[in-house]
Amino acid sequence: MARDNVQGVRVEGRDPKVLQLSDGSNLVLDEEAGSSGRADWTLRENDGSERKGVSVNEALELAGADHANYVEVRTRAEIAWLHLISEWCQDQAERLDRELAVAARA
Repeated sequence: MARDNVQGVRVEGRDPKVLQLSDGSNLVLDEEAGSSGRADWTLRENDGSERKGVSVNEALELAGADHANYVEVRTRAEIAWLHLISEWCQDQAERLDRELAVAARA
């Protein structure tokens, strides 16, 4: 659940990938699924701790009205990237399947 009175303040970074929140924590969309196997929003606290698995809805609430668009755009970009990767994986699987079928006939 979103914290009371916390909202987005500004987007930071050379590649705008971090939304600083009013309490000093940061909201980041993990670009790599990592060991969890999921692409999720992460809340990075001032003490260095992280809370992974922040829902899109909670990320929107944390961002606040002024920065909700940032969360939407970053989430849509991640969706597009994941679709692209899945298409590439499908192409590679089909190619390997064809090669295996050819090799079995040889």
